[in-house]
Amino acid sequence: MNVTKSYEILRLKPDASVEELKLAYRDLVNVWHPDRFLHNPRLKEKAERQLQEINEAYEIALQHISSDAAAGLTDEIGVTEKHPQGRPNPRSARKPSRSLPSMPGWLVRFLARSVDGIIFALMLGYVEAFRLFQHPVAGWPVYIFAGTLLWAFVEANLLSSIGTTPGKWLLGIRVVTHEGNKPVLLEAFKRSIGVWWYGLGAGCVPLMPLMMAVNGVRLMKKRPTPWDRKGHFVVNLGPRRNLKTCVSLAIVVLGCFLLILLWGEQQQKVPDDSKHPMRASPPQSQMSDETVTPDTPLPHADSPVLPFPQPASDPGKPDNLTKLNNAYFEFVRRQFLACASTEICRPEHDEALMRQTLLSDYGLCGGRCDDLDSLPEGLRFIGLSGTVQRLKLIFRAIDDGNGLEFEGRVLGHYNPTEVNKARNRVADLIQEISRKQYQAEEPKLLAFINDYKRLSEDLYRQRPAMIQRMMTEKKRRHQEEASRQTRNQQQLELRRKLIQSGALPIATLNDARWYYQPDDGMPMIYNPPLLPLTPDLQQPYYMVGGDIDGMDQDKGIYYRVVVKNPDKTFYFKFRIGEKVEARQFRVGQHVSVVGKLIDIFPYVTKGQDVRYMPVFDACFIE
Repeated sequence: MNVTKSYEILRLKPDASVEELKLAYRDLVNVWHPDRFLHNPRLKEKAERQLQEINEAYEIALQHISSDAAAGLTDEIGVTEKHPQGRPNPRSARKPSRSLPSMPGWLVRFLARSVDGIIFALMLGYVEAFRLFQHPVAGWPVYIFAGTLLWAFVEANLLSSIGTTPGKWLLGIRVVTHEGNKPVLLEAFKRSIGVWWYGLGAGCVPLMPLMMAVNGVRLMKKRPTPWDRKGHFVVNLGPRRNLKTCVSLAIVVLGCFLLILLWGEQQQKVPDDSKHPMRASPPQSQMSDETVTPDTPLPHADSPVLPFPQPASDPGKPDNLTKLNNAYFEFVRRQFLACASTEICRPEHDEALMRQTLLSDYGLCGGRCDDLDSLPEGLRFIGLSGTVQRLKLIFRAIDDGNGLEFEGRVLGHYNPTEVNKARNRVADLIQEISRKQYQAEEPKLLAFINDYKRLSEDLYRQRPAMIQRMMTEKKRRHQEEASRQTRNQQQLELRRKLIQSGALPIATLNDARWYYQPDDGMPMIYNPPLLPLTPDLQQPYYMVGGDIDGMDQDKGIYYRVVVKNPDKTFYFKFRIGEKVEARQFRVGQHVSVVGKLIDIFPYVTKGQDVRYMPVFDACFIE
């Protein structure tokens, strides 16, 4: 939409003032507001389209009048510097104001883009985007390439929606088309990609300073940039204050400092495996049979005494490493006890506690795994943490297999195929342990796995009885709740029959809601239709509420009620109907009224705004 079309829609002449524009806009909004046509969906849809066109025309006309009210010079590259006009101030003529030297247009544009880049880079830094580029040398170039490309998409959305960006807004810059309108999303995206390609060298760090210098020289010579020339864009440089310029410079300086700090913090968060590469060492010789079986460590003196019986260890095992009474297995038992009220139970495995159990109760590495040279290849190259993670996967697979079998049977969805898949996964994961060359430490890991197998199977065998008790208790609670609701419903129906017959008066607001079935709230309090009232508005009951504001005695006694909202204050009136006993109200008293709409009373506010006050005939008041 161009400027001429906008003036035609607003019914204005091209030389109209701002006051005439606002008055014409207000009149047209009052005429075409969709809330006036709530009773007619077809007219309401037509009013919405008309009001959207009026709003667009008003925005274009207002921008045109504002640009005409400011003086400026337009060069061949489409950059306009705007300065406010007006009569000279005598005080300023006598005492010149102190101001910083004016910045050239090319430097202002460079500063605005720097502010945008710094703000966007800080946003990416605080969401830990640096973690994607952790290489100390190649991380910065890749981060700059990805950040500048991503900013092109963000800038395109900002230009198409508000016509500027944070940095441009701070320095009074707006980007418009040659017709004076905001660019659409596709045009803005083409311009942003052009800036990224021609102005920033496609995010390539070696090319970026060269391309910025070339375009800076072009702007100093009053020549258009490639992205503005191809897209026929106009960059308006409006008036700017020294304070905003200082703020922009401060953002750039402080932003660079914060970016350096953020990059340093993210580099410190690099995982230990990337910071400390594993040392290569010759393969360890095969240990003798006498050193394979370590001494069995004694249980801790402070370990808790458990109520569960401890199964006897398998006498056929050569290493005698079965310890089903350790702290980790007690941790798993507590989780199963917490599942007494759930149908599906899968315990969570704690890696730190699992690591401690391996070192203390199963004697892995003799209780110490920090000497890399003395460890077998499995622990040296995978590490204790990696080993614990593999054991955690095995334990989860064991729990899935047992849960699918024992819980599935009692819940009625037992699937042998799924159980076999879980069993095979356990076997495959155990084979992975055997292929990692843990050597003398492998029996200890396998003992830990076999002990957990027996523990998990024993705990899941107890689950069917636990689930049956839980389902019985749930069924009992459901029956009690159903009977309670039935009794409440019977009492409610009896009360409704008594109210319907007149034997019981309407005493509460809930009774009135049930009896009259009122519409909760009254939209016409805010945007009422014009008189006369249609029958579809007079037939239903409405429920409204507010604070008593006063009383009017025009053709009877009417109480005026104020409805206070965060943005506006509205009023409505009501009179006491035949079904309500006569009573008096004090100012400030809150009331809830159920009644029918009988009239709409127009009134004028102190700000000379015409509003409407609905009038109700009250059938119930609380």
